[in-house]
Amino acid sequence: MNPEVLSDILSGALGALCILVLIVSGIQILRNRRRPPRVDRAKVILKAGRAMLIRTGRRDWRNKPHYYVRFEIDGQNVDLLCPWEVYSVLEEGWEGEVTWKEGRVQQFHRKRS
Repeated sequence: MNPEVLSDILSGALGALCILVLIVSGIQILRNRRRPPRVDRAKVILKAGRAMLIRTGRRDWRNKPHYYVRFEIDGQNVDLLCPWEVYSVLEEGWEGEVTWKEGRVQQFHRKRS
């Protein structure tokens, strides 16, 4: 085989590989930008008082209603679904730590003053 032909084939293959790497990394960057990182535990401040809560049609097995409660998480307002046990003890301005899974509050620990 001619050395010039072999050199052309290798440089073409290297160029194609570089283009493929750029395309794959660009797709990964776009895919990661659409999805915010999942955080399931954060320090929060309860923003909404009881008058601002959104009552849902959902009820648990004891026929207790569920509410969406607005929390401030990392400077953003986030509405999380709260079961009755959490909702019934919350007051506006409380600070603490909330644990949630798939948009539903699991636990809320009030910060001790």
